[in-house]
Amino acid sequence: MLLQTSPTIPIDDIKINFDTNGLWILNIAIAVIMFGVSLGISINDFKRLFKKPKILFVGVLSQFILLPAATFLAILLIEPHPSFALGMLMNAACPGGNVSNFFSK
Repeated sequence: MLLQTSPTIPIDDIKINFDTNGLWILNIAIAVIMFGVSLGISINDFKRLFKKPKILFVGVLSQFILLPAATFLAILLIEPHPSFALGMLMNAACPGGNVSNFFSK
């Protein structure tokens, strides 16, 4: 992975170049992380979702509606560089589950 930048290059001109080996390492790391997260899930978690589907609804609503809306409002308030604003929205809309789990408990 090679980051090409200098102090005088605008943020939109920065390029991250992944070689084939770097992508393999990244894919393996993501797979290990996803597997590690899945180890914390049990059958009882699924049973609880079937008994109380409100938990799932609140989590999905939080992740895909509330968090992106709150991020959009924050972008309007702080007016970051457009590239940062796009990154903020993408992070808010990605189903990471960290915030939705917090709201649904």
